[in-house]
Amino acid sequence: MRIGFGQIIIVAIVIFLLFGDLESTKKRLSPIVKQINNFFQKKNRKKGT
Repeated sequence: MRIGFGQIIIVAIVIFLLFGDLESTKKRLSPIVKQINNFFQKKNRKKGT
């Protein structure tokens, strides 16, 4: 079973609608987004001289 990017967004919207609170959601998602960005930056770093 494949999970698409659109499905993830829809699930996130449904969870947001069920549990509300935009400010607390931002506070929870901020560290997760930073971790994901750091992971991709480290992975895309050029190696070697």
